[in-house]
Amino acid sequence: MKDMLEFVATIHIITCVILVGFVLLQNPKGGALGILGGQSGSKSVFSGTGASDFLVTVTKWCAVVFAFTSIQLAYMNTKKSSSVILDAPVQEETLPASPTQEPVPNSKEEPSEAQ
Repeated sequence: MKDMLEFVATIHIITCVILVGFVLLQNPKGGALGILGGQSGSKSVFSGTGASDFLVTVTKWCAVVFAFTSIQLAYMNTKKSSSVILDAPVQEETLPASPTQEPVPNSKEEPSEAQ
């Protein structure tokens, strides 16, 4: 379970970094490669529509993977118990048996003092 949690957390962090990178590459007005000058004409690496389609698609799938790993991590962390009190073994208290007292003989004689 711990290995699976570490694996999903690693995928989650990598997806986070990729998602942030692709979001920053996009132009806020809908054009792709806003930082790198994607709308500068046909001499760019990607054409205007090709880059937009590629970045939007990659961003969409990164967002889907991010959401899935977020839900998976939340589910996996609620399954494990982290309470020390709930994990402690239950100890039953047993009362000590009452000591049996021997009956005191009913004597009217007072003990004599030793001198």
